[in-house]
Amino acid sequence: MKSEADYYSYKKELNYILKHYLLPSKKERKELEAIVNNFKKKLENVLEEEVFIGGSYAKDTYLKGKNDVDIFVRFSNEDRMNDLREKLKVFRNLEIVHGSRIYYRVKFNGLIFEIVPILKIRKPKDFKNITDVSPFHVEFINKKLSKYEKNEVRLLKAFCKANNLYGAETSIHGFSGYVLELLIAYCGSFLNVLKLVSKSKPPLIISFDKSKPINISVITLLDPVQPRRNASKSVSGEKFSKFQFLAKKFLLDVKNNRSIMKYFKLKKMTIKKLQSLSKRRGTKLFIKKIKIEGDSEKFLSKLNKKLKSIKSSLNKEGYSVYNHAYFLNKNEVIIYFEIEALKLSKMKKHYGPPVSVDLKHFEEFIKKWGEKNVYVCENRLCVDIKRKDLNVLINSLFKQYF
Repeated sequence: MKSEADYYSYKKELNYILKHYLLPSKKERKELEAIVNNFKKKLENVLEEEVFIGGSYAKDTYLKGKNDVDIFVRFSNEDRMNDLREKLKVFRNLEIVHGSRIYYRVKFNGLIFEIVPILKIRKPKDFKNITDVSPFHVEFINKKLSKYEKNEVRLLKAFCKANNLYGAETSIHGFSGYVLELLIAYCGSFLNVLKLVSKSKPPLIISFDKSKPINISVITLLDPVQPRRNASKSVSGEKFSKFQFLAKKFLLDVKNNRSIMKYFKLKKMTIKKLQSLSKRRGTKLFIKKIKIEGDSEKFLSKLNKKLKSIKSSLNKEGYSVYNHAYFLNKNEVIIYFEIEALKLSKMKKHYGPPVSVDLKHFEEFIKKWGEKNVYVCENRLCVDIKRKDLNVLINSLFKQYF
């Protein structure tokens, strides 16, 4: 059993991480506040609508070194949102972003401001777009979380960011900032969240008021602002499993009095690391570098679909994909495929229709492939065809998709 001294040793390390790496200093807070207030005034000078600061800045759950701030513009009428783009043209570096509703990015004094139009609603149930509920999220978190708990959110965010679990985007399928805030609101601390996740068996269902979910996913966290909505719907089974795996490892390290610093250090993949891994595994490695074009979120979402198609094409040809993924390097994406380096036969089976097919289609298959070459396999017509060379195939697929 751990002694009291051991327990406080672990707490000291967490407090050290929080103070030196995650918590913004008084100076940083003051500088950030000045820039945000200045930008807000400039917006209010060109807009008639109410300007509302939101996101992690408004909830004071942001991490040290923050460089982006969410600002919401409240419209009483949804039709008037179309005028926002014209009014924002006073900012020279205006960027249009296509999400569930068009929003805008502006760089100002070293910060990136995301300007989101929302509908002014009296109750969360009146929303037309999920962003309309954002002010209610801010209000709930600020009422529910103490200063201590907001710092626990910072630990949980840093834990998820370091391990590529942070972000509800379709290219990540991880935990949004709001979901992590709700987890702390429900559990009370960073350690309690890890304990809950480590012992759970999916589906994990979390409700603040015993509401019942309409749809259940691997983790169903019912939004207390909208009790029937699953706020954690974006979290994939793979990301939840990784979170649970890391939570268990973390708790074991705490139990055995080992350092937990490694869980908060960003794991960066490099080509050199890839090559080393591939060599150890005995796989054949293929790498492709491409530049991000247009909106990065849309680009990466499409990229995931392309990678699935490439994997499917390789599997059809009989090549087993050991691992495949991508990582970002500045404005580039590094795509990689590891293929199990097993020696395959020169030929592969190509299946046709069932033997019971009508005579017309039976004859067509025979004519196409030659009578001497066709045989029966698993109740289907079959023929041996030459397997595509792996190098030629994967280079052809990279060329086709990128």
